[in-house]
Amino acid sequence: MPSQRMTGFVDGATRSVAQRMYLDAATELRVALSQLLAGQDAAARRLVSSATSTAKDAQAMSERLAETAVKQAAHEQRMAWAEAGVARGAEQRGELASVHEDVRSPQGPHVRLLVEAGAEYVMVLDSATAMPKGGNPRALVLAATLEARDPRDAVERIHRAFRAEHASGAWFSVSERFAAFVLEVRHGHDVSWLLEAA
Repeated sequence: MPSQRMTGFVDGATRSVAQRMYLDAATELRVALSQLLAGQDAAARRLVSSATSTAKDAQAMSERLAETAVKQAAHEQRMAWAEAGVARGAEQRGELASVHEDVRSPQGPHVRLLVEAGAEYVMVLDSATAMPKGGNPRALVLAATLEARDPRDAVERIHRAFRAEHASGAWFSVSERFAAFVLEVRHGHDVSWLLEAA
């Protein structure tokens, strides 16, 4: 992928600049030590101050580089997940439509993902919200539960992550991406990275 090559080039260039800054700082410290030994105290102090500042700048640049690498890895993971979801879209929609048995609901706080017959829509509810009674001619099946310390926050994050699929209230239309999400949760896979990004 061109973006990975470009990222590698930018990371390499940034790393190279940080290494040069460290080398410059080391050189300035050596000169300062030699001046200090030669009795030039004021010049030595200035060089030590400058070298210390350069070393701090290099450290800050290294930390930014590491932070950027983590963000890039998370972005690539999200992109791979979305591409895999699109590639398996029809298969996943079919699998979601074939869900006819409720999963076990955990005792602790959680988010419920209820699929209606035909898998056209999914209802997302936190564990504190009562299950709907009537009003829907189609049967609802508890397709998946997502354990969460703060279920309301998790529901809000699902709303942000799947803004395009949101239909109304707690209802989401089932796109390939949303079907993939529900199945990932159903099969017990870790989806926290997706919700953290939202």
